[in-house]
Amino acid sequence: MKVSQPTPRACWSDPASPHPRVQFSPLASIDEVADSLEKMWSERTQGEHKAVVLISTERSWRPVKEEDPVLEIADAVMDAGGLPKLTYVDAPAKEYDALAIPGGIDVHPENYGETIGPGMDPKEPDRAFDQLEIGLIRDAVNSGKPLLGHCRGFQITNVALGGSLIQDIPTEWNGRQGFETSARVDHRPEATRHDFTARHHGVQLIVTEPGSQLQSLVGNLESVNTIHHQGIKDLSPHLEVTAWGLDGMVEGFQVKGAPHQQGYQFHPEALRYSDARYQGLYDGLVENAAEWRAAQAQ
Repeated sequence: MKVSQPTPRACWSDPASPHPRVQFSPLASIDEVADSLEKMWSERTQGEHKAVVLISTERSWRPVKEEDPVLEIADAVMDAGGLPKLTYVDAPAKEYDALAIPGGIDVHPENYGETIGPGMDPKEPDRAFDQLEIGLIRDAVNSGKPLLGHCRGFQITNVALGGSLIQDIPTEWNGRQGFETSARVDHRPEATRHDFTARHHGVQLIVTEPGSQLQSLVGNLESVNTIHHQGIKDLSPHLEVTAWGLDGMVEGFQVKGAPHQQGYQFHPEALRYSDARYQGLYDGLVENAAEWRAAQAQ
């Protein structure tokens, strides 16, 4: 599949199309939440979308503010000309052309042959949710659909394709051999845990691989945001690195031979508010999804 390179957009201080305020009762079902949002998104796009992008979410998800990662990804998809739809455990089947996987809860280590260690909350992983996303990822890779993983989405893509994770960076990670750094990298600074606006700006230095899909869509990056306590330990043999942290942490990858299938440890859905280049990841996702969709119709 041809990989498109969208034209860079001017920088903005606010979202190009801010998401209308939403607030759902904790008693609302996930089906009601999804139906309400999808109607809102359909009205916003007015049937002019280039492709449908499926976004996975937990059954317990209830957005209560505009600064919500799932809503931010949906905004980025719509700003790129796509129509977002939601999926979750036991959701009705939906046709789609590309997959976007947000950040979220820890992946259960049984998916990569380990047991839960002391750095993980044993009550957090959701086996059914893991299996949903693993199935979606494998289907996307096998069918050639474009894929964009964010944080957990990046981590579980690696797991779905045969890789493993660091369960807890603060207690298990001392850097990758061959990378020298004078100070330990804080991958989960306190400010970004509690203030979404802090995620609009880069705080961690990275190195972008020349010739990667990331470089073609965004350019050479100097820093990204960071809010995670897990990361890639063993990289899947089906993936190649597109960005590194200074301590050797993998910050980006793409599927070998399919650069339109990619993932990032950082959160471009938040970074795009202060640096328009990150919108290029969503422009590329939707353009490639439209190409995939057109190819299926032939």
